[in-house]
Amino acid sequence: MREDVEKTFDYDVLDPQTRAFVLQKTMETHGLLKRTAEHIIQIGQNLLSIKASLGHGHFEAWLQAEFAMSERQARRFILVAERFADKTDILSVFPISVLYELASPSTSDSVIQQVESKQVPATLDAIKTAKEAEQQVRAEQAALQEQLAREREAATAQIHQLSLELEYRGRWSCSPYNARRWRSGRWSWKSGRRLWQRNRRKSSTLARFA
Repeated sequence: MREDVEKTFDYDVLDPQTRAFVLQKTMETHGLLKRTAEHIIQIGQNLLSIKASLGHGHFEAWLQAEFAMSERQARRFILVAERFADKTDILSVFPISVLYELASPSTSDSVIQQVESKQVPATLDAIKTAKEAEQQVRAEQAALQEQLAREREAATAQIHQLSLELEYRGRWSCSPYNARRWRSGRWSWKSGRRLWQRNRRKSSTLARFA
């Protein structure tokens, strides 16, 4: 057991089984911190398991004591491990900075697949360009959906208005009196429509006070 470790991080607060496990993973992680792309996933997996074992409140203290590492830095390792644990062979040739960028929550699975298939070069600039292009497409699709929604709303209102017109004309033309007035030229569709709308408003008002 490393005496200098216990002087900086209080392993005594842990139960014996947890203490042995965390010390073992600590040693492994120290060895892996060469930060080769092949080891990033293993570091992340170690950090995940240690975080689960230490519980709330101890993990950040352990990171600082052992590696002078912030929780934000550890999160980058963890994201790589969570996202690429089953793709070690494919991603082992990528630079570390590229792995971090691909593991970022802002990187979609589509962009990752493009990098893996070499449609997008495995460089930071190329990946960021692909992400921006994808975001632009999503923004355009959202704008199109919004425009279609407005057009559907306008069409629905127009159909409703036409339905009212047809309802009025059907009722108006069924009246023999109205038909005679129409044939004599003393009443137009427009004047009849205005009268019909006025009568509808009166009926609605009377219905509210009934």
